[in-house]
Amino acid sequence: MTEPANTNFEHEGGSDSALERLKLFSDAVIAIALTLLVIEIRLPEAHHLSEAQLWSTLISLWPRYLAFFVSFLVIGTLWMAHWRKFQLIGNTSPRLLWLNLLFLFSICCIPFATGVLGEHGNLKTAVIVYAVAIIFAALTSSGLSLYASKVGLMKDGVTPEQVKRSVLNPLYTAAVFSVSIGIALFDADLAKYFWLALIGSVFFGNRTAGR
Repeated sequence: MTEPANTNFEHEGGSDSALERLKLFSDAVIAIALTLLVIEIRLPEAHHLSEAQLWSTLISLWPRYLAFFVSFLVIGTLWMAHWRKFQLIGNTSPRLLWLNLLFLFSICCIPFATGVLGEHGNLKTAVIVYAVAIIFAALTSSGLSLYASKVGLMKDGVTPEQVKRSVLNPLYTAAVFSVSIGIALFDADLAKYFWLALIGSVFFGNRTAGR
C-alpha cells in the first residue's frame, strides 16, 4: 500500500520547497555536530608548562585525536550518503520528515559518544557505546532510502540499482561497527583500529555512486 505523497506540503509551498527546507536543516544540524567533535579535544587544566611538558600533553591526547578522526569520517560519510539519497528523492511526507529527524537525532548523539570514547577509550563499554551510536546512525540513514522507495517518493527515472546502493552503502558502516562490538569484548584497542576499515566505505560509496 502506497502512502499519499506530501499532500500536506503542497499547500505550504510545494514539494520542492519542503525538500529544500529539509535538506538545508539537515545540512545545518550535521555541520554543528561536526563542529562539536573538536570541542572534545581539549588540554587539561595546567599552567606554566614547559615545551617538553606541552609536547607530552599533546601526545597523550592521541585517543581523543583518534576518536575525532573516526567520528569526522563517519559523519562525513553519512552526510555524503544523505546528500546522494536526496538527489534521488523527489517528494516528501510527514513520515519522511520524522524519519529524517530520527536520523539527525542519531547524528547529534555521536559527539557525546565521541567524548565518552576519548575519555575512556581503553574500556570496552566506551567502545561499545560508541559503536552502537554509529550503528544507529547508519541504520536510520539506510531506512530513509528504504522508506522513500517503498512509498513512491523517489524521482521519476530513479533505477532500482540506485535505490539499492542508497540503502546498502550505509549498511557497510553498520557492519564494520557491529563486528567491532564483538572484537571489543576481547580487545577494546583492536576494535578501535578495526574501525579504520571504514575508510573503505568512502571509496566504496564514491565508486558505486559514480556507476
